[in-house]
Amino acid sequence: MLDNISTREIALLCWLSILLLYLIFNKSVKQSSIKVLKAFFAKKLFTAFIILILYTSGIIYILYKIGIWDYTLIKDSCFWLFFSGLILFVNIKQIEDASYFKRIILNNVKAIVIIEYLVNFYTFNLILELIFLPLFTFLIALQCYANNSLEPTPTNIKVRTFLNTILSIFGISILGFTIYKTITEYDVLLTMGSLKSFLLPFLLPIFTLPYFYFLALYAEYESTFITINQFFKGRDRKVIRLLKWRIIFLANVRFFRLKEIENNLGLAPCPGNDIKDYIKKITTTIPKTASSKSKIKIELFNHADKVKNALSQNGIGKLGKWSIYEEDFFSVSTYYLYPTEVGVIPNTMMYNLCGKIDHIEKIELILNLNNFANIETTKNKFREIAELTFSCLLLNIPKGLIQAIIDGKNFEDANNIFITTLKMEKYATMYTWTLGIITK
Repeated sequence: MLDNISTREIALLCWLSILLLYLIFNKSVKQSSIKVLKAFFAKKLFTAFIILILYTSGIIYILYKIGIWDYTLIKDSCFWLFFSGLILFVNIKQIEDASYFKRIILNNVKAIVIIEYLVNFYTFNLILELIFLPLFTFLIALQCYANNSLEPTPTNIKVRTFLNTILSIFGISILGFTIYKTITEYDVLLTMGSLKSFLLPFLLPIFTLPYFYFLALYAEYESTFITINQFFKGRDRKVIRLLKWRIIFLANVRFFRLKEIENNLGLAPCPGNDIKDYIKKITTTIPKTASSKSKIKIELFNHADKVKNALSQNGIGKLGKWSIYEEDFFSVSTYYLYPTEVGVIPNTMMYNLCGKIDHIEKIELILNLNNFANIETTKNKFREIAELTFSCLLLNIPKGLIQAIIDGKNFEDANNIFITTLKMEKYATMYTWTLGIITK
């Protein structure tokens, strides 16, 4: 097994060992590291990971029995489990919809996976790997920071361009080396052992999907029941148990149905001991694609899902499910956080959609101004998203709106299709700008 460890994997183990020693002997991070370890070895989390190890071992045994796995792949299996498998394990609470599981499958059948395999198959000597591995990691971290955290000033744009160019040069060089090695040493690549090693990273994620699905389902039930206990604190325990069993009966093993119910828990008024009406409200199934019977004048407002998907691409955040509150429906996005200095409350921006079950009636783009350190950059981003919003909705921007955003003034305009409003309001130390698009 040790003979099969590549120089890249040796370099990775060396740097991980150095990092581990640093975490052990550096007092400033030692306490935090101990807390992380304690959290990982908590009974429920550790038990779930042990089950993952046993489940993966069962899959490997089946692959061994049918001739796809042998003992030379122990190293590859361990690397997958403690790197890729562990990443899937810790990100289990980030599952929001079915696309998460689809991405796992699709990411394992893309052509880029073959290129990644070839790049990792042919490695440099150990000295070069020890140099390149931290260098690449550092450059990629810088690139991520530059692309996501720095304001788009001319200097920062130059930094981004420089980093992208450097990484492109490195990438092309390594790809060229890989192509050369593949052509000149194809006999090393075209072996049964190489084929098995190539297939393993495809098969393990796909075959472990049932485990991750039911782990996510368990975590979602736990989260839902904790929420119920908080909402109904002090109520009759029989009522709480009845509600939980009713949810289990309605959702059973359907993760996304359960997610929908949990999102609706706090939206209906808490009932007394008679929970039939409450259960009906929180389990209302919202159509994935709503086709409006009333035909709202803004055509796209008749299709809530299409609007949500379009606005979710504008760079603020993903809009949530079309959820019910009493007789109305709404969807809000995650917050976009403006880059700011450490210790300063950032300015934020979000979408809020309101309407009925089969259509949208109002879209709000909300800017919360918590500081004025970079007010021009903040306004420019708000203006950019406002323009994108009108573009997504296939609407013309009302004359004077952009100037009102630049000047920081209230604005209102109406035509025979929709009303546009821009309101500036102050709440304590925070200013809120709300751009509203209301259909007629």
